[in-house]
Amino acid sequence: MNCIFCDLLTTRESAADILFEDDDVLVLLHEAWATLGHTVVVAKRHVENSSELPAGEWARVARAFQRVEAAVLATTGADRAILMKLGLMVPHLHIHIYPVSRTMTREQVFAVIDGKTKHEATAEEKAVFVEALRKRILAELA
Repeated sequence: MNCIFCDLLTTRESAADILFEDDDVLVLLHEAWATLGHTVVVAKRHVENSSELPAGEWARVARAFQRVEAAVLATTGADRAILMKLGLMVPHLHIHIYPVSRTMTREQVFAVIDGKTKHEATAEEKAVFVEALRKRILAELA
């Protein structure tokens, strides 16, 4: 089986920044940066749907997701998060968090989801943001 998330968990080779990890979940800053703080919460167990996880494991993944969403919103100052779980390109349970403004139109939100937007940042700005988000996530999950 060829799965980029399983490969990442095995090899640790990725351009994405790992923000948090425990026994059940891996949290990555998405390398596409559709919006500032575009984050992905990945279940470590290779399943496609949350219903395939034992209830206790899903509860731990869901709790981590909820805390990560709070950290992303607080760090970015966004009003809301658009959430997406598709698994079309990568059939491994993962949930995208797109922090966005409450004032965005439907068309602007779908441009984010469709990958038609990209948040630009210098390497230094990205490093500062990643460190701030990592600290906030660790505080939320403590």
